[in-house]
Amino acid sequence: MDMIISGNGEEMMGEMVFRYKTFSGPIGCFCVLLVLLLAPVFVACTTLESAQDPSLVCDVPAAEEDSSRLSVFFNLKNSDVPHYSLQIDAVEIFNGEFWRPISLQTKEIDTEKLGRMQVSLGNAEFPAGDFQKLRLVLAPEAKFISNGNVSAINLTELESEISFSGPFNLQKNESDSLFLSWDVEASIVGKQLGPLALSLTTSRESLPVTSNQLYLACPDINTVYVVREDRKWVDNSFFVGGRPTYVAVDSDARRIFVLCQEDGDIKVFDLLTKSLTDVIDLPMTFRPIFMTASSDLRNGYVIDDLGHLSVVDLQAGTVIARKKVGQRPKYVAYLPETRTLAVSSSMDSLVYLLDGQKLDVLAQIVVNRGPAGILSKDGFLYIAEEQSNSVTIYDLTIHRKVKSVFVGFSPTRLAGLDDNIYVANTGSGTVSILRTQQNRVIKELALGDQVYEMAASEKEQVVYVGKNNKDDCGGSVSILDLTSNEVIGEIEIGARPLGMAVAGNDTL
Repeated sequence: MDMIISGNGEEMMGEMVFRYKTFSGPIGCFCVLLVLLLAPVFVACTTLESAQDPSLVCDVPAAEEDSSRLSVFFNLKNSDVPHYSLQIDAVEIFNGEFWRPISLQTKEIDTEKLGRMQVSLGNAEFPAGDFQKLRLVLAPEAKFISNGNVSAINLTELESEISFSGPFNLQKNESDSLFLSWDVEASIVGKQLGPLALSLTTSRESLPVTSNQLYLACPDINTVYVVREDRKWVDNSFFVGGRPTYVAVDSDARRIFVLCQEDGDIKVFDLLTKSLTDVIDLPMTFRPIFMTASSDLRNGYVIDDLGHLSVVDLQAGTVIARKKVGQRPKYVAYLPETRTLAVSSSMDSLVYLLDGQKLDVLAQIVVNRGPAGILSKDGFLYIAEEQSNSVTIYDLTIHRKVKSVFVGFSPTRLAGLDDNIYVANTGSGTVSILRTQQNRVIKELALGDQVYEMAASEKEQVVYVGKNNKDDCGGSVSILDLTSNEVIGEIEIGARPLGMAVAGNDTL
């Protein structure tokens, strides 16, 4: 006789079953007791390892409703400056009565490493109110490096304050960014560093731009960050309630569609004003877990936790079709050449090809194990398979599997540009570069943290790779250059990025 214990949770990809042989007498009683005691452990482990959202590397609570958030970013006014290294121990903001911490984490600032880049100094929630100035608290020891020689210096001023240029009022349900620029040469007094010469601007002072921007959804802090592609800097941010997860950007209509997991809706924002203009409610019993859109931004395609796929008319704001597809579908790709959909079903080990409007099943593609991200390119379908550590290549013309190519550990997402396919391997923290002409991996880049979503920019000839920092539950975006196939920069955002979209130029 078998005893079956099954763990079944809302976020589980499937049911795991444990079987124990039962015995009579004291040994049997002990075994039953042991199994019952360990059951919660098995369920907990199963839920964590089988989470629908593999980007959840930390248990981070969602931002509180009716609260506001401030993010602080730091850069050098000029990149060609003397080489100093110092530590910022705290970032604080003054509300007229108290200094309130934005971050108490130590941040090393090395002028040579920083160069033209921007770093995040942290972010925090605050009640609405007025603020007057910002303060950096520095560690007393610093270093000056010249021709390989390191000289220790003691800072005479451990606090650097900078006031806002005008009244700064943080309103309820806002997510604003503050930008500090350090003039290194103006801070040098003799051979020492005096008070840091800082300038302070806010995201409200940024010029409204709707093209050549990268939009990053950060569900843990109810924020969407806007990155300028020319500088590779965050230059704006706005609040989106209900855990924003995936985005689609219509540059021509100056709109961004944001899928919100907790609220179960799609929120529509104006790109210029960052104001909410519409809310598309989704008729879902369980939370939505993924969204993509057609290339003309006419329709959106949303998968929910119960395995339903919905077609949403983004112009009218209505759901026009909804069907259950396979077992635990987790990703949908729009195929513009045929106006069809490809849906990966992890438990079926199938990819379903569907009519883009009625969701009728047109074909089924059998893969090895655990299909995840899908990419359509030049008449072929590339399918990332998490459990077999490979990418399956399927010919859409002759309807046959061409090849399976081994990549890194747990490939989840794909991005394509020119003759390359970029594979984000979540398990190994790497990106494999697959050359389509030979259908082989030509390179694997180690990025260090858990990688997940990606976006390709044809204009900038780069691929952006979202990364989650397992140590502090933060995150960043690595920039891969398509010419050298090397990492050429990092965009620090201080939060876990999930969905991302490039606006204002052709993307694949």
